Amino acid sequence: MTIDNNSFSQKFTKENAPEAIVLAAGRGSRLRPLTDDIPKPLLKVKGVSLIERVIKNAKQIGITRFHVVVRYLQDKIIECLGDGAKLGVHIDYAYQSEESIGIPEKGLRAGLAVVKSDFVFCFCGDDLIKASHLQQLKAMLDSSFEGVLLVKTVSETDLPRVALNERMQIIGVSNEKSAPILIYNFGIRSKLLRKWMDISTQFNEPLIYSLEQIIYANKLGAVNSDNLITINTIENLNQAEMHCDSAK
Repeated sequence: MTIDNNSFSQKFTKENAPEAIVLAAGRGSRLRPLTDDIPKPLLKVKGVSLIERVIKNAKQIGITRFHVVVRYLQDKIIECLGDGAKLGVHIDYAYQSEESIGIPEKGLRAGLAVVKSDFVFCFCGDDLIKASHLQQLKAMLDSSFEGVLLVKTVSETDLPRVALNERMQIIGVSNEKSAPILIYNFGIRSKLLRKWMDISTQFNEPLIYSLEQIIYANKLGAVNSDNLITINTIENLNQAEMHCDSAK
């Protein structure tokens, strides 16, 4: 891929390093009783918590500043991660309101309020994101995409699907059942994310339903993440334990 002068890697200095928002406020109700006393992001796979995996893998692509959005059992997450020093990163915390738990846009807006960098990443603290997903995401940002989102193929869903061209550029929405859906893990220009969120608020709809409003004026790419596991149930957790290696 050709890297231009406005690419992700070339743009950043120590003073303008990429930042990441990690969504970690949810209750994990479908994982009870495991989450009665442990917040879902602290559940472990092969001895490593879900949220630590996210942070370690993101660090591999040069992200060292994280804004972790918390609410449910927040003290336990803060106690576990601290200021990030043990992971070799800097962590601070944003707080989602109790009544907005379960609405990712609210958590994302809380984190975005403290972001200062030109590029921001958003990760779900309960997704088993592989380092390879993030390396591909970074490579596409290096090729001048303004934003790159992880997508996943699912058979039955009411969520909107996206159409991709041969370069994995998002070119529209799709009614094809074979087309993938977007998931809440992405890297994007901060200004563009704020615009996207304002559109979402204006139309009073989830962020992913507002994507069509920004597709045509902005170059957005996609990374296939069919092997990403979202930990929503005990079955998902057992699947992750079977298929995940001990480190990544």
